Amino acid sequence: MIYLAGGPVRDALLGRPVADLDFVVEGDGPQLAKEIAAEIGGQVVVHPRFSTASVALEGTRVDVVTARRETYSQPAALPDVTAGSIADDLHRRDFSINALALPLVDSRPQVLDLHGGLDDISLGLVRSLHPNSFVDDPTRIFRAVRYQQRLGFSIEDDTLAQLRDAVAGGHIASLTPDRVRHELERIFQEDEPAPSLQCLSALGVLGAIHPSLAYPQAETHLAAVAASQREIAPPGHLVYVAALTYPLSEAQAEAVIQRLSMPANWARLVRDTVRVKVLENALAVSHAAPAALARQLDGFCPEALWAVSRLTCSPAAAQRISGYLNELRCTAPALDGSDLLAMGVPQGPLVGRLLQELRDAKLDGRVSTELQERRLVQAVLTNEGSTTVHG
Repeated sequence: MIYLAGGPVRDALLGRPVADLDFVVEGDGPQLAKEIAAEIGGQVVVHPRFSTASVALEGTRVDVVTARRETYSQPAALPDVTAGSIADDLHRRDFSINALALPLVDSRPQVLDLHGGLDDISLGLVRSLHPNSFVDDPTRIFRAVRYQQRLGFSIEDDTLAQLRDAVAGGHIASLTPDRVRHELERIFQEDEPAPSLQCLSALGVLGAIHPSLAYPQAETHLAAVAASQREIAPPGHLVYVAALTYPLSEAQAEAVIQRLSMPANWARLVRDTVRVKVLENALAVSHAAPAALARQLDGFCPEALWAVSRLTCSPAAAQRISGYLNELRCTAPALDGSDLLAMGVPQGPLVGRLLQELRDAKLDGRVSTELQERRLVQAVLTNEGSTTVHG
């Protein structure tokens, strides 16, 4: 028997778009996935440990799993899997609203609902299936909040109590860095990440990930970033990582980077955010010329600068950072390296120094035309005693 199960059934009942399909097979799921891939020309990836497989075609993914039972040898461990029935498969799931299945071979199929999921959908509730659900798999804490915010539901009272107990019991610390980061990545992919992150902060989840993420202004910072994203085109949802780590010291930032085993782009964003924050006081009182300001901020990733400009308490610092992002950062001389070489500038470090001098001069208004730039190059070379430049 083959069933459409989980999220696609839930979303169809709610009238929401169904992006990916999840099938459960009382039989050999990976073998069926291979047959589907052969039929439609998709690519199949098999995960033997969990008897699951995925078929991808033109941006759409179909998951095919063998109906299974799951047991947990210890809290937060990956489950041990054995083949089972559709009832077993629905019983292992996280929430009642995801424990739904639609048989695909019946002429008039009815939704199979063994855990009150249909009622919970009508009541707008996220309800766990088992008292130890969040202990067995603490990633469900993140998913409960994500579904709550995405669907506009409430977390059922007993489920919320179980969630709080799991957080207080330190079970999030049992999750590997990759599993925690993956759950945060899924939140960042939501249309509105901020409400879920604010809820995680209020529930103490962020502090359970790392103590330095538990600070009073976290929810305010997230709200500020979310509000700014609605005003102008944001640089990307990773600015929420910057918002969460903005108040940290360099030592705390490094500890969070390690806790989440951050990839290079995340780690750079966090480090740059902390370092730009250190510059706020200097920026607030600075009367530096545009070129000097650009030199001060060049090299920091734009997402970090964008986040600090929204979170700083200094209007002057925010104005200078925004001015750099919107104007100075994009300013470049008309001449490039190949133009300098064509003028006779010898290949080597002098090319880079001259390009920097040209950019500084343009930022400070000392040159505005290509002819003026060429004259400046000739003057610099003459002053350095260089050979004749042909321009």
